[in-house]
Amino acid sequence: MAIGLQHQANMKWFLIIFSIFFFRQTICIADTIYLSIGESRLIDNPNLLDVYLSNSKVLKLKDLNNGKLLLKASSLGRAKLSIGQNTNFYHVVSKASFQRLMELRSQLKNNFGLNLSVIENCPVVSGKLLKISDWKKISSLDFSKKIPNCALAYQMKARVSEDISQSELDKLIDSNQTDYLKISLNNKRHARLLYSPQYEKIAKKIGFRLGIEIQKDIQLDTESNYYFELIAVKDSELKQYGIGLPTSASYNLANGFDKESISGKLNMLYNSGKYTHLQAIALSTLDKQTSKFHSGGEIPVKLVGERNSQITWKAYGFILEVQTTERNWRTEKIQLKVTASNIDSANSIDGIPAIQKQTYSGNFVVGDELQILFNFKNLGQTDSSQTNFGIHWIPFIKDLFAENQIRMENHHLIMIYKPAPNKQFAQNKVGESND
Repeated sequence: MAIGLQHQANMKWFLIIFSIFFFRQTICIADTIYLSIGESRLIDNPNLLDVYLSNSKVLKLKDLNNGKLLLKASSLGRAKLSIGQNTNFYHVVSKASFQRLMELRSQLKNNFGLNLSVIENCPVVSGKLLKISDWKKISSLDFSKKIPNCALAYQMKARVSEDISQSELDKLIDSNQTDYLKISLNNKRHARLLYSPQYEKIAKKIGFRLGIEIQKDIQLDTESNYYFELIAVKDSELKQYGIGLPTSASYNLANGFDKESISGKLNMLYNSGKYTHLQAIALSTLDKQTSKFHSGGEIPVKLVGERNSQITWKAYGFILEVQTTERNWRTEKIQLKVTASNIDSANSIDGIPAIQKQTYSGNFVVGDELQILFNFKNLGQTDSSQTNFGIHWIPFIKDLFAENQIRMENHHLIMIYKPAPNKQFAQNKVGESND
């Protein structure tokens, strides 16, 4: 009898310790109880009610003969356990998935709108994302331990609230990555991560942390449209708006000025209309391909070799070439080349004149702002360093100034980039500056 009492006492303490340990290994979310594979829990059945288990492969059930049942998670999957009229739904997941689920629940314990679940052993965040801070919390977790067979740290399947702006979504990505990564929403406001092709490796890393799929930006395979404008501006107007440009014959702004500081001044000047519009140029190009604008003509040029000679045709006049070197949804990197050339009859060979030319080139990052590309200074003067030839000599430029009845001597010829055509641009508006 004493032995029996001692046995019952030991069993009592065993059950208490057993309960404390195993009840810590469960998570109840909505109407589902999650178990980590290999773990067990005690189930009370003091009245010895009928027991029904829907899947004996997922859960193993053992009667301890003391009004207690031992439930063990044996394999991944779902099962339903009914004891009398009481029914519970269980979902057995891997240890890694269970641990991630606990971490996510801890971060989202005070949130509204989001739900947690596990699909194919991968944690899923669903429902509606009402605050961007909730996403920031879970994306800041330590995801160094990956879940086997899960491509992402978790799956962010929540619908993003209409109150969350694109700028808030952008803050989930480091500021130095937003030029080639972008969180985009589909028509159901589910998020995905768009990326420029050359940044796929970084996109996978960020997408893993944010729990969203990555997708190459299909817009990067389409053509780009570029809009340029040649304008004439007086020295006095440039000074009035604080745009101090150097006096060299050619000038690439990107190499000498802070783009942000001059952008607003250029917009003020442009919007004031105190310039003369000369020519609008629109070009379309695909990646790595060159598109060209040419105003001028062609002449035959004789090429003399050791055994024979041949005639080839060379273009002269004003030639603008643009090539897209890199593109994303915010900015594009382009390479520009302006060639100004004219016929040099004084240096002809066999009656075929030579061509004098000047080339201006540069690499630019263009986006959604007006930007000065080239300043062709001192149009009415001769620059001895350029062998007595300048862009002002070519008929195309001379005709533009003549048509607008302005003198070259006190004007800058400036080429600007425009992010998109507008009414003023399309109508070739002439500003207030004239002579």
